[in-house]
Amino acid sequence: MSGATPDSVEAVLPLASLPNVNAKITFPQPAGGTATPGPVAWEEAHPMMRKVVDAFGSGRCLGASNFCGEVGSSYAPLLP
Repeated sequence: MSGATPDSVEAVLPLASLPNVNAKITFPQPAGGTATPGPVAWEEAHPMMRKVVDAFGSGRCLGASNFCGEVGSSYAPLLP
């Protein structure tokens, strides 16, 4: 959901009725981090995340990171 807006979040909430659909939440930044990469400020991101978690349930929400992008690699070389 990187770059999510209130309208885009509302648009995906009906997908929560489909049991095989999960939500990938990618737009939050850690505490003390910078502004979200999308068009919303960090303070506006939390209510949108809450809506997604409430709709899909915490067991169907996946966190995501840009770890590979941060280190300029891919996951493959990092696996044991």
